[in-house]
Amino acid sequence: MRRMPSHSPILITDLDNTLYDWIDYFGPCFRAMVEELSSATGVDPDELHHQFQAVYSRHQAPEYRWAIRELEFLRSRQPAEVDRLVWSGFSAFVRSRREHLRLYPGVRDTLETLRARGFTVIGVSNAPIREVLRRVRCLRLQEQLDALVAWEGSHTGDRHLAHRTAPTGLALRTFTDAKQKPSTRPYREALRYFAPEDHGKVIVIGDSVANDLVPGRNIGAVTVWARYGSGYAPENYATVRRLSFWKPEKLKDVYDSGVMEPDEVIDDFTQLLHIAESHAPMSDANTRRRQWEAVPAGPA
Repeated sequence: MRRMPSHSPILITDLDNTLYDWIDYFGPCFRAMVEELSSATGVDPDELHHQFQAVYSRHQAPEYRWAIRELEFLRSRQPAEVDRLVWSGFSAFVRSRREHLRLYPGVRDTLETLRARGFTVIGVSNAPIREVLRRVRCLRLQEQLDALVAWEGSHTGDRHLAHRTAPTGLALRTFTDAKQKPSTRPYREALRYFAPEDHGKVIVIGDSVANDLVPGRNIGAVTVWARYGSGYAPENYATVRRLSFWKPEKLKDVYDSGVMEPDEVIDDFTQLLHIAESHAPMSDANTRRRQWEAVPAGPA
């Protein structure tokens, strides 16, 4: 990864429901997978929902990649049949993903403009690193991100595999579940490893005031609430909520927009350009861009 020189501004951005609509992507993809499995086995879709929820709860991960293999009803099936059903269910998910995983309007152009004006753009996510990378590749977001910091995931080896298969030019760092947002640790590590020591203004954007912006304020960043991130379809939110292992009070806290007053609120990602200009003027952007230099990204 190439770092910007001294005093360069930094954008730390959440990914799910900030750069793309995760709920309107995951909801229909999950239902497509359940429908495929139900059709192939005769197991009631409600029962499959229940068994998936049990697996996700056990691993404390709503995107546990080996979930189908651990479904209760498959424990008595032959290995060959299990393999066939895993492939069938995953294929249904992937087909639906091609249709539903989309960037919010203006995200790509806005990120490219900010990088051209001298910003280092770092994605920070509580989602498992392998699933985040999968979405980054599908959306070709590696071309707009300088670095990515995400949860290492619940499956042994995911972190190492992610580093080995990361897109060229995209620097990675992972953190444990104990250091997930709203801890400030992911943000502090992002700045420590991927920003100049004497960097300029930091802007943090996310759809969760509690998870994304409170830690942003705690590191002294300008906080931007992506209010548009709650514009998902009720049916898809209901699917995700049904699978959640979070207790109702935690779910309420995560989406409590009144926990603090953000510095800025936007209803369209492109509005970030004006905010960036007002908080980190771009008048010397060309000078900053000419001063790019290649440096090691730091240990993983």
